[in-house]
Amino acid sequence: MSNAKAPKLSDLQRWMMDAITHPDGIRAGIDSSRNSPPAIKGQKAHAIVRRSKNLTSLERINIYHEMYYLRLIDILRGDFPAVLYALGDDVFTEMAREYIIAHPSHHYDLNGLGAKFPGFMRGVKRLKHRIFLGDLAKLERAIEEVFDEQPAKALTVDELLRVPQDQWVNARLQPVPALRLVASRFPINDFLEAVRGEKDPLLPAAKASHLVVYRKKNLRVWRLDLDAPQFAMLNALVRGKTVGQAVELCMEAPDAQSIDLAASVKRWFDEWAAFGFFSAVKL
Repeated sequence: MSNAKAPKLSDLQRWMMDAITHPDGIRAGIDSSRNSPPAIKGQKAHAIVRRSKNLTSLERINIYHEMYYLRLIDILRGDFPAVLYALGDDVFTEMAREYIIAHPSHHYDLNGLGAKFPGFMRGVKRLKHRIFLGDLAKLERAIEEVFDEQPAKALTVDELLRVPQDQWVNARLQPVPALRLVASRFPINDFLEAVRGEKDPLLPAAKASHLVVYRKKNLRVWRLDLDAPQFAMLNALVRGKTVGQAVELCMEAPDAQSIDLAASVKRWFDEWAAFGFFSAVKL
């Protein structure tokens, strides 16, 4: 390749990216390289990447192709250890590679790589337990998101008590960013805890569960199981409903008739304030 036809660095980077990320291998990546300028388009690999003493040009490029997928799969292993346990290494690797092909990374920050993994798992129809796996992945993704969220000053119990009683029914509570709610038809939190405790759990039978994932000041992420009425009310508040609307939705939840609603709501608000779930009250 003469100096007159030498491509720009950005062109070479684009060519290399296409080559190493193509799901069908580097030959397909080179053949389909997008936006290649005349200096690169149609060139053989050896015209751009020199061979080494022991490896051909394609073999050298293929090292990066393999490293690219191995690195991203390794990220997903770290983000979804309970799903990895449930599937086993071979099936998880297969699912992770399919996911990366379907949802390739477009950002230098890999924290968002697994954002669509829960929905992807639910959609793999050949997996017998795909709904459970999708919910489990959603919980593990929530943990990652809560850990990475920006900090925010939380309301204290005293600050909540300053709200006039006659204004509570129309009040809206703004949740802190580091808060996620997860509901499932399966006991996903129990399963995750068993995996973390190396107890070798079996895949569980259906049993509804509700939980909140939140972060304390020490940056540790916590998970708290909720009953159905408590979850219904907290979920309504997080979605922007007024306190009055949240109470109505809480009363429609399973088992709501078996609780002392007034006493329960007061206790819940005390706990939520202590845990730092809300950052502001809008009247």
